[in-house]
Amino acid sequence: MMQAYQTSTVDTLFEDIKAHGFNDIVSLHDPARLDKRHRSLIPVILSYLNQVDDIAHRDVLVRSLGVKGFNEAVAPLIEEFRSSADISYKWRIGDTIWALSYFKRPELISHINPFTQHEKGWVRREANKAIKKLQKLQ
Repeated sequence: MMQAYQTSTVDTLFEDIKAHGFNDIVSLHDPARLDKRHRSLIPVILSYLNQVDDIAHRDVLVRSLGVKGFNEAVAPLIEEFRSSADISYKWRIGDTIWALSYFKRPELISHINPFTQHEKGWVRREANKAIKKLQKLQ
């Protein structure tokens, strides 16, 4: 007897992406190619962060949000950071948030500021460095 194929969460994500009119994102390697024309996909990608079970897949989604300066992803990424127990995944989220500071957007300071009180010294130092850079732009 043949088992029915169950649609995975990742498959559903790609169906949603296609439904938004983007046929160029068809694999987990493609989100790294996102650019400004894909901005409308940010809420779609964010909605799947908590639905995707595989941490490697979640990692790809997090990276796709940071490299293009999608600053509206900062607050949800901070929440994702706080809710995760996986240190490697937290590291990726932190890298993504830190990368967003390179986009010279002083309004990110309020999103980075909570990390200045983090229990880990290196997190506090990186947050303070990013804020200092952004304050110079004000």
